Amino acid sequence: MNRMLDMLSTFGFLFVLVCLVASLLFFARPHVVWAIFTRNLKNYFTSVLGYLFIIAFVTVSALLTFSNQFFADNQANLDQLSQYFPILLLFFVPAITMSIWADEIRQGTDAILFTLPASDLEILLGKYLSAIGTYSIALVFSLTQLIALASISSPDWGVLAATYMGYWLAGTSLIAIGMFASSLSGSATVAFILAALFCQIPVLLTQYVGGNFLGQLSIGWHLKDFSLGLISLPSVIYFMAITMFSLYLNLVVITKRHWSGGKKVGMGIHYGIRVVAVLSGLLAFYFMYEGLSSYLQTRLDLTNQRLYTLTKMTEETIQEAEKSERPVTIQAFISTDVPQHYVDLKKHFVGLLRQYDRMSPSVHVELIEVEPNSSEEKQAKTLGIEPRTDRTEIDGRSVEQEIYMGAYISSTLGDVVLPFVDSDAIEYELTHSLAATTDQKKKIVVGVLATDARFTGVRVRELDQEVLIHPWFYTKIQRELKKHYELVDLSVGDLAEMVFRKSPGYKKPAPVPGQKIDEKRETLMTNGPDVLLVAAPSSLS
Repeated sequence: MNRMLDMLSTFGFLFVLVCLVASLLFFARPHVVWAIFTRNLKNYFTSVLGYLFIIAFVTVSALLTFSNQFFADNQANLDQLSQYFPILLLFFVPAITMSIWADEIRQGTDAILFTLPASDLEILLGKYLSAIGTYSIALVFSLTQLIALASISSPDWGVLAATYMGYWLAGTSLIAIGMFASSLSGSATVAFILAALFCQIPVLLTQYVGGNFLGQLSIGWHLKDFSLGLISLPSVIYFMAITMFSLYLNLVVITKRHWSGGKKVGMGIHYGIRVVAVLSGLLAFYFMYEGLSSYLQTRLDLTNQRLYTLTKMTEETIQEAEKSERPVTIQAFISTDVPQHYVDLKKHFVGLLRQYDRMSPSVHVELIEVEPNSSEEKQAKTLGIEPRTDRTEIDGRSVEQEIYMGAYISSTLGDVVLPFVDSDAIEYELTHSLAATTDQKKKIVVGVLATDARFTGVRVRELDQEVLIHPWFYTKIQRELKKHYELVDLSVGDLAEMVFRKSPGYKKPAPVPGQKIDEKRETLMTNGPDVLLVAAPSSLS
């Protein structure tokens, strides 16, 4: 049933897309659009501008891809380019679009252009497709980077295909914004500046408003899914919405010449209301489809091992969390820079968290980057996130670094701490913790009895201070247990007292005036732990 709904969701989106394209073809004659397209595309390459753009784009892309961090991570992917790709487009898209209308206005050829037997929409689509053609040619030439990746390793081609699809969609949406900017001025320089300013809004939105849901309307946020190897239908709709809104603004500008002098104010108000209505409709459609992500599968995982495809058990757990009406917050603390052998773990961890965040509105994920000696680091330690000390060699020097890769999962029923996610079963640990915060009223208390095995450690005095030393072979076991249970150290005397309190006729003594009572310990001594763990019981008397 779920698979059928997922298919209906996908085909429903494709149906809307086909209807949209069909409607454009209905109002625009393809042969006229093709004539405008070929005319403008030739103009790009009859001068040196088009060739310079391709050379500069491919060169800068290669430098960003094969940066020092690329060799430090030792991963055959485009992560370094994806990180800076929106900024790259911020400079190159205005270079493509700055002259598309500005030169026509400056030279006066726009009057001749609009007297041709072609509608405003046909001229707009032809120019837009020509700009996309130039950008697509530049992207094709940048594919030479994939040859270099294939020569040094075995990349995941599904991830690379999804990444390039994201690059193309991001570029086409910003080109529409750049065309709108070019239609506002007869100077190519002014058009370049305006395009750069307008494109900053979706590119740098996360810098303006932070990581809330408005920050998720940025180009970089949606490009992240594609760089992970996910084809996200909500992200495709996001890029299409930017394109359609910008093209509509462009169409309004070029049709102003039809407004009579006495009606300009009235027509301006009329089209202003239209613009607001179009924007509202596109936002509503995007958020509606984004909301469907909680119930339908709207992302296609192209990774070789299907790393970000959640299991059926995880989906059921998230659904149960939603039914319980108890919102769950996952605060993930992740180091900004990690050594080479932690790169894959970090990418997998972040990718899964993004999937959890979009599976249900009841699960909210906060990705918190941790820098050394920052307030985020202090917050992580306060919540019980334990750093992993790693020693790596950089430029011949041995460097010690603390790595944070943990999560704090909380709800109204309690919280669970994953001090450090260092296993291949990341999804299992996240799902188990999610279930613990929605199904359990309290954490299971595990009493650890002190024996000669020294499971709870040995207390020694060092420099007039008592220190608890744990044997190395029990440290990892305790770390795993603490993720899901509350560990309590018990002595043989504590156990004897518990048994005594359970004996018939036992009466709790009256409290001594002024004596402070440890309520938590009293409850433990009276009720006992849920589970008693005894390492090497043969060592006991």
